Amino acid sequence: MMELNKFYDIIDDIDYRLKFEGKENVTVKIGNTKLTEGTDYKITYTENATGVQDKTKSGTLTLTFIDIDNGMQASDKIKNNAGEKVQVTFKTTFAKDENGKLLAAMGEQIENQAKLEYTNTSSDNKVVKESEKPEVHTGGVTLYKYYVANNQKVSLAGAKFGIYATEEDAKNNKNVISTAESDEKGIVKFIGLQYGGDAKSDENNKTSNGTYEYDADKASTKYWVAEIEAPAGYQKYSGIIEVTINKDSYNEEKIQYEVENAKLNFDLALRKFITEVEGKEITSRVPQVKIDNGKVTYEHSKDPVTVHVDDTIIYTLRIFNEGNIDGYASEITDDIPEFLEYLPDETTNVEYMWKMYDENGKETSYCRELLLNNGAYNDLNKRQIGIYYAWLALKPYADDLANLVKYSKIDTKKTGKTFAEQ
Repeated sequence: MMELNKFYDIIDDIDYRLKFEGKENVTVKIGNTKLTEGTDYKITYTENATGVQDKTKSGTLTLTFIDIDNGMQASDKIKNNAGEKVQVTFKTTFAKDENGKLLAAMGEQIENQAKLEYTNTSSDNKVVKESEKPEVHTGGVTLYKYYVANNQKVSLAGAKFGIYATEEDAKNNKNVISTAESDEKGIVKFIGLQYGGDAKSDENNKTSNGTYEYDADKASTKYWVAEIEAPAGYQKYSGIIEVTINKDSYNEEKIQYEVENAKLNFDLALRKFITEVEGKEITSRVPQVKIDNGKVTYEHSKDPVTVHVDDTIIYTLRIFNEGNIDGYASEITDDIPEFLEYLPDETTNVEYMWKMYDENGKETSYCRELLLNNGAYNDLNKRQIGIYYAWLALKPYADDLANLVKYSKIDTKKTGKTFAEQ
């Protein structure tokens, strides 16, 4: 038992390819009881300045629990947990050289053995016991970032990604292990990722004689990658990518994981349909929007609608933004079909601020073109906006009134495009 010793140290020579991350990251327990530095034990860490050059150790971590000769007795917590196991955990990261390059090669095994030194009260002989040799393995992964133009993949630089130990952390951008940006070739590189674990953590590592042996060639660990920030003008990828790190996972020539970014754009579509005839609501002509793999289609009846002379007809213009950012229409126009008369004083037209303009842009009482007042509905941030206006039928129709909408259009100054209803 520890308390019966005159001297009790746990010593760990840390490999030069690993960096000790400070005393604040050391945790010590005896049984289920957490011990307190300065009261139950003391820590010293001695850095080895020539460790990288000699390829030996980066430093020595020593935890002292008892040192009778220097007045350090076993603490009450240690005495009250006599016979319990002592567990020490501490944090290391992969060390880098002066150029920022990892000292450990991909897939390389790094052994990190600790030792126990103690002197029993019945003897002054120092006893040294060495631990098993746990291995640390460093690996990496590459991803390819691109967008599509003319049905071809184009490398995309400047996309920022994070890699995480759990899928939940990746979804919430918490506890990120490291970040990386896609380079001019679209390649995202994560290196220095630990993979594999303690041999005893997997019963498949147990041999016939009861010992555990670690097969580094078969070791692997899962991580999760998420895009943190997309380059300007592109939509951030919203999915989470599960990656497997092993001795062969880092390969810039044969990239296993690809991530597409969509360009940010808005694409306005216009649908025009009859919604009321002489006070009677028409519902069969309302477009039903369907989206399949990003492709938008509109389905509605093409059956004729019967109207009579002097009937008031209410049309609806519905504007759809099929893009992935806010869209802005600077002007909406509609050519007046033959045999229909615009009603400037009708309640619907007044409410939606429709005006008649001549070819010189001056407001008039008669013109073949109808223009929505500038600025009235120029913010199309919602998925769709309905704009209504009324007409008076001047002549009975025997055919489908759908033919009357073929000249409707939206003209957007931002894109220079005209969206005609087909």
